[in-house]
This record gives sequence, structure tokens and C-alpha cells, in this order.
Amino acid sequence: MPYRYTTLCFDDPPREGRMLDLLLPAGPVRAPAVFMVHGGGWRSGRRDQLLRLMIALRERGHICGSTDYRLEGTRIGEQRADVAEGYRLFRAAVAEVAGPLPVVAYGSSAGGHLAGLLAFDGARDHGAGWVPPAAAVLASAPASFEPWDEIFPPIWRSMQDIVGVPWERDPAAYAAQSLLRLAGPHVLPLLLLDGANEHMFPRRHGEELVARLRASGVAAERHEFADAEHGFFYDVVRRPQREAFTVLTAFLDRITQG
Repeated sequence: MPYRYTTLCFDDPPREGRMLDLLLPAGPVRAPAVFMVHGGGWRSGRRDQLLRLMIALRERGHICGSTDYRLEGTRIGEQRADVAEGYRLFRAAVAEVAGPLPVVAYGSSAGGHLAGLLAFDGARDHGAGWVPPAAAVLASAPASFEPWDEIFPPIWRSMQDIVGVPWERDPAAYAAQSLLRLAGPHVLPLLLLDGANEHMFPRRHGEELVARLRASGVAAERHEFADAEHGFFYDVVRRPQREAFTVLTAFLDRITQG
């Protein structure tokens, strides 16, 4: 299927870390649209990391967008603002092409955390005309942003670096970034995709997040894939990737069907 691939800039003149790639199918558009956030430990990564997954979704007719966000020299609040701005720009671009389609937020690893914050934080004021995501899909993402026993040292350093203040001085700043803390009846449907060989974020946190959401009446599910590592779902080639894609597309279809 032919397609169009366009880069949109948040600013004029363009600024590094504030751009969005938009992938449009040439044929009939299929709801929902999918807004993607790359991973990279909050300090690295690029929006084109998710290109192959975007292409696979485009072949089904989905409009896809993958956003950058500022990396070096920023804190979590600035990254959340960049992701929210990219999401708003994506929704506007989708509306121009296909009308007001529902949008599902997808993110991997640190991008999953940021996509989850976008979908979970209903109390944040994003201004007039804000429409939250219809659902969120988080792959290899942290459900908690507070320290746990045997935390992987490099990821804990990254978490402290992006918050910008040591845990001991301001634990509330970490709680404010925790999906487990934000879970409640305001959250829209959630799909978690994890590898069985995940080494950064504990399985129990994802299980607890799903349990809390279900107890609040929110549709939530978690799937774990054998022989899959942290950050595995960036393509649809290996068996666990193909299995995850099947789960993802079934979830997208259910969102559309209501």
C-alpha cells in the first residue's frame, strides 16, 4: 500500500527534540489512530525507532505518529509537556485527514512511561479543546517510579536524573510520576506488553497496576511473551514480536468497537 511519511515541527524555526513523524496510508483509514512515544531511558532515543512498527500498523490502515521529546538538559515535566504537545499536534493532523478519530497512545520503556502519564493524569490542565487518549498500550514500561528492592542501578540513576532531585529529599516528586499512584476510575483502557525476560521493571508492578485498574472498573490487561527481553516490541519479525502485534491489533479493534 502506498503511503505518505511527513515530519511535523512543533516550532518555527524547528527545534531538536520537538518533531513528530506522521505516517498516512493512501487507502481507507482504519480507526483508531496510534500515537507513539519512543524509549531510551529518558535521555536517548529517536522517534524513528518505532518506524517498523508504524509501517506494520499502516498496512492495516491506521494513521500513526511518532513523537520526539527533548532529552539532554530537561526534566520529566518538560518531557511530559513535549509529549502532550506532540499528541495535540497529532490529533490535529489526524482530524485534517480523517476527521476526529479516537487515538490510542503507545510507548515503549521510558516512552511507555511518558505515554502512560499522558493517558493517566486526568487532573493535569492541558487547556481548552483537550481530548485524552481513548486507551494506552505500554510495552516494557515502569508502573512505579519509586524505588523498590533490588532495583536495577542504571535505571534508578536514570529515574533520579530525570526527576532532578534525590529521592531522599523529595519522595513526593517520584510518587507524582508513578502510574501506580495515578491509577483510578478516570483511567481509560490499558494494555501492558512485557517480555518474560524483562530485567529492568518488576513483573509484580504491572500485575498490581492491572489489578488496581480492574478494581476501579477500568478495562486493563497484561500479556507476557516468552523469550522476549526488555524493549522487544519495536518490529514484527521475531515470534514474540508477532505475538505482541496480534494482541495489540486485537486490542485496537476492541477500542474501535467500544
